[in-house]
Amino acid sequence: VMYMGLGSAAYFSIKYIGGYSALQAQVPPDFFTYMQPDAGLVIATALGIAISYIASPTCAQVVFGAKSFDAAKKGLILAGILVVIFAFIPCFIGMAGKVALPGIAANTIIYKMTSTVSPFLGGIAAMAIIAAIFSTGPALLLIVATTVTRDFYNTVIKPGASDADQLKFSRIVIVLTGLIGTYFGLSATSILNQISGAFQIRSVAGLVLIVALFWPRVSANAAFWSMTIGGIIAGVWHFAGNPFGMAPLWPSAAVGIVVLVVLTLMSKEGVSPGYQKYQEARVIGKEQGII
Repeated sequence: VMYMGLGSAAYFSIKYIGGYSALQAQVPPDFFTYMQPDAGLVIATALGIAISYIASPTCAQVVFGAKSFDAAKKGLILAGILVVIFAFIPCFIGMAGKVALPGIAANTIIYKMTSTVSPFLGGIAAMAIIAAIFSTGPALLLIVATTVTRDFYNTVIKPGASDADQLKFSRIVIVLTGLIGTYFGLSATSILNQISGAFQIRSVAGLVLIVALFWPRVSANAAFWSMTIGGIIAGVWHFAGNPFGMAPLWPSAAVGIVVLVVLTLMSKEGVSPGYQKYQEARVIGKEQGII
């Protein structure tokens, strides 16, 4: 629904203004410069999206649900290609709106442009956005609640908490996270900027996962505090307006990796229990012919 809706919206929006050649002729040349407004920000956004997807629930579902390792790998590659294509679709709708509806606020242009072309098309575009939200939002809320409950509440606040207590706490976390997310969403002036910042905040988890795959000593405690501190720095940096013109990915990654290395070296275990389970799963996968 999401791809078909926004894809058809982009096609008919460009056709509405006279085609791609008319689009090129009527928008500023820098609209087709892919390293604007800053190369560092563009690279950070691309890396943030790529790294954050490593730790996304979608990747986990594909890996655990695939019939074989080869099928999972092909599925992830195809998904990556589709994500890149999808990234351009809203851009073309926005540029067509710049031509057809000059002066319209950027944060409403997708709905305004598609509704101008056709009310039916506007409805499809709205459904596509809603589909994207509902396919991603619940999973992200669950990840946040599970991480905070398992790695903080059940470890720091109340070790050995019962399942009932953990369930109650996770529900509180979900409600609070939803309210905080709604507040920041309502106060956002740029959807693209918020999405870029969100991916860079989440990319810290992907960085930790990459390091943990190659460094057997990384402990759960080191991973938790690395993601927590790095994520907080990325969030503060993003909402502070990217001080010094630097994207959130760079300071959060630097601090997160330092915290991860220091806490891991402080651990007495040569190989963490989590890495041992990972190796055991690989052995079973090879025996069953999955890997």
